[in-house]
Amino acid sequence: MPVRPLEPLLAEKARVELGEDVNRIEEHIRTVKLWIAEQPHLIARTDDQWLVAFLRGCKYNINKVKKKMELFYNIRSTSPDVYCVKYNEPKIYSLLEMGICLIMPKTKIESADPRVVVYRIGQFQTSKYHMLEFLAVLLLQFQHVPKESLPVEYGDYWKIKMREYHSWFEEDTKYVVDESKRVKNASLKSCFKQINEID
Repeated sequence: MPVRPLEPLLAEKARVELGEDVNRIEEHIRTVKLWIAEQPHLIARTDDQWLVAFLRGCKYNINKVKKKMELFYNIRSTSPDVYCVKYNEPKIYSLLEMGICLIMPKTKIESADPRVVVYRIGQFQTSKYHMLEFLAVLLLQFQHVPKESLPVEYGDYWKIKMREYHSWFEEDTKYVVDESKRVKNASLKSCFKQINEID
């Protein structure tokens, strides 16, 4: 899957603030893919668009990308409560309909301004749902589904999107960390390397 091109204003923002060089994006993505391929314990998504999100989030610092990816997939494996609501559960649609989190529409067709998000926590029904369930739904929305254009009331919009991306979510459930396959003594080798560098 090719990387979606940014709008001109966002592209300039990425260049200035993130150090993004459009001529080297593919090179950076290849570097991350090679690293993932060398990690037997890391069962990670390798879509170009997914990886460039990590690169941008770390300002193209490859070492930070590695640490962030390790942490991201480790949380999935060691803290299942954070992902307690699965994409195909009926309750996810009920949570979306509550309208607790509203993403405001863009004020301009082409703009580099941040999107305004309104949280209406008072709408959350604590008698029916646990707060972790609400947070799990937010993780599904904000990490995985494109948000180029959203209405203010978007319960129906998200329900449609969840169905459209069914295969994406189904595939995404398999990406985790398998500690049984992690290279033994990897952290120990790292320590020795640091000691040698000091010497």
